[in-house]
Amino acid sequence: MRAQSLPFAAVTGQDVAKLALTLVAVDPALKGLSIAGRRGTGKTVLARGLQYLLPSIEQIEGCLCHCDPKRSRAWCSDCQQKYIDEETLSVRQTKAPFVELPLGTTEDRLLGAVDVEKALGAGSRSWQPGLLGEANRGVLYIDQLNLLDDSLVNSLFDVMSGMTRLEREGISVQYPSDFILVGTYDPEEGPLRAHLADRLAIHVSSVAILELEKRLEILRRQELFHDDQDAFTELYREDQEQLLRKIEEARKKLDEVEITDEQVLYLIGQALKRQVPGHRSDLFSVRLAKAHAALQGRKKVEPIDLAIAVELVIKPRQLVDVPENEEMEPPPPPPPPPPPPPEQEENQEEKPPEPPQQNEETVMLPEEFFFDSEEVAVDDELLALQNKVQKQARGGSHGKQKSLERGRYTRALLPPPGKPTKVAVDATLRAAAPFQSQRRASGKYGDRQIIVTESDLRTKQFVRKSGALIIFVVDASGSMAFNRIRSAKGAVATLLNEAYVNRDKVAMVIFRGQEAEVIVPPTRSVELAKKRFDQVPVGGASPLASAIAQALELGVKATGSDVGQVIITLLTDGRGNIPLNPQEGKKMNREQLNEEVLAISRMVAENGFSMLVIDSANRFTSTGFAQKIADASRGQYYYLPKMSAEALAETVKSGVHALRK
Repeated sequence: MRAQSLPFAAVTGQDVAKLALTLVAVDPALKGLSIAGRRGTGKTVLARGLQYLLPSIEQIEGCLCHCDPKRSRAWCSDCQQKYIDEETLSVRQTKAPFVELPLGTTEDRLLGAVDVEKALGAGSRSWQPGLLGEANRGVLYIDQLNLLDDSLVNSLFDVMSGMTRLEREGISVQYPSDFILVGTYDPEEGPLRAHLADRLAIHVSSVAILELEKRLEILRRQELFHDDQDAFTELYREDQEQLLRKIEEARKKLDEVEITDEQVLYLIGQALKRQVPGHRSDLFSVRLAKAHAALQGRKKVEPIDLAIAVELVIKPRQLVDVPENEEMEPPPPPPPPPPPPPEQEENQEEKPPEPPQQNEETVMLPEEFFFDSEEVAVDDELLALQNKVQKQARGGSHGKQKSLERGRYTRALLPPPGKPTKVAVDATLRAAAPFQSQRRASGKYGDRQIIVTESDLRTKQFVRKSGALIIFVVDASGSMAFNRIRSAKGAVATLLNEAYVNRDKVAMVIFRGQEAEVIVPPTRSVELAKKRFDQVPVGGASPLASAIAQALELGVKATGSDVGQVIITLLTDGRGNIPLNPQEGKKMNREQLNEEVLAISRMVAENGFSMLVIDSANRFTSTGFAQKIADASRGQYYYLPKMSAEALAETVKSGVHALRK
């Protein structure tokens, strides 16, 4: 069913987005586009307006996949069985499909499944195409594209080549799925998956209109449209038809448009200069330049077409921004380096005064003191470590938890043995449908109309949103003062924002003096956590065993509900010197203290938690015990003697990503 929406020609402003939609209508081989914008900027209205710009198509009569009668190699399995050649076809003219894919769509509805009605009635293994087949040769529109379930996004990757093969429930079919993918999303709710964004040619934004006259015109047109949709649509019928004719003419000229090798090299050069990854930008930019030329009625690509291609295809993919005065010409060669200054002057000007030499062990510190959060640059050594961690990080979906009990129903599975589950009625009927005629003929099941056996039963698999609980365990003892506790404060402040975006909860345990203290229980309140952590004093002894035990207790209490994983991030130099229960008065030597810490660390893995140990001890005072903690907990270990705030934040973010399940 087509959604009621403003005619495309009636949309005020948004010229760039309107041009982009028009170009994908001219050349469907651009595969699609995304429109990013905040709430209420008209991106959904724009996308739905595209349905009125699609030229009509010829399709095989009765085909649910809109098979093209002139392309027999791209027919669905049903059309290939019914028709031997193109001369026996019954053809009809129809509107190009415009199909909307809701976020709650199941995999069966997306890809297709057994036709239950035909199977129950005739006992045949008939199939029905999913939304992908219904959108063939038209548009598949997805609102909130960035929030689409990862399993459905992965299915889109497989079918965007133009054909879908369905192997399930005793059927094996293929059908064409050559559609234009149009997605809208609010970037504040998260970005698009990089692999999906790369497969779409164009990325534009829908911005809020600030001019008073235009905003007033938007209000007036919206009111008129709601008062009488038919009359309002009639007002813009001529403009719509004129634009549609222009698109049809452009499609006819598209194959005749010529682009020179120099123009192609210019587009490739722009992509290289901006460090655009991959080759799709080259392919898409050339196609878009030709489509724009055809839309303007020309048969040769001109500089304006190249500029539009750079703006819509290359710039959204760029990793390096190029100044405007360098876009048309290559950058000038770098100037020769200046002669080095005399060695004596350099030493006099740049050499800082040497700090007085002090023995670390003899430095006297007050019992309690405060450090402000620190923000400094990332060292090259730490950037290399971060890249190594990111390469080790797992792929797949984050923030999702599969369940057989609650959440959003996504797919059907065979039920696990001996465990009661919720029956997926739709999938159960599809599994039973092909055997109805055979079972009725056997006479074993009486006069039942629908016969379902135990082998047909399918259970529902649900997916629900769940974040991780990231427990920051920070050493605030006097020994950490030498390793810049203020860097830890700055790092955790940065990581709090990252945790909030990922729907994670954050808890904080500080250990100093005689015991550890939970200063922030599990929360998503960024401001609360920052405020509490920034007011924590440092100094005193190091109750390392108590800190890990407190983190374990927090993790056990939080497991379940909307917490799918517990990640303990321990920032320490590994020099604990207080036993777990100091009130008992039992004296313990260094070896006994360390064994107590390791025994508690082993409980991290036993409880199914993950641990990230950041060792901040310098090489002169390090005992290597932090590495033993990581090994005992089966966690990740990183040695960061140069623990600056930004470097620490980036490393912990990468480490947490690698530990996510």
